[in-house]
Amino acid sequence: MLKDLTGNRYGKLTVIKEGDIYIHNKTMKTTKKWVCRCDCGKIVEVRQDNLRSGFSKSCGCMRGVQKK
Repeated sequence: MLKDLTGNRYGKLTVIKEGDIYIHNKTMKTTKKWVCRCDCGKIVEVRQDNLRSGFSKSCGCMRGVQKK
């Protein structure tokens, strides 16, 4: 049984609800997806492994923005 991530924050993403199952093409392993709201307001579906590892921190709205 997977842990419920609803309400957790990962970077600019807040988990809203459980999403679909993602199947890796090469390995055929499955990963849960979660529906998240970004701080910019956009709703995106993100793989659980990307959320928990820190790979996904926003919907993509921060691409190209350099840190000062």
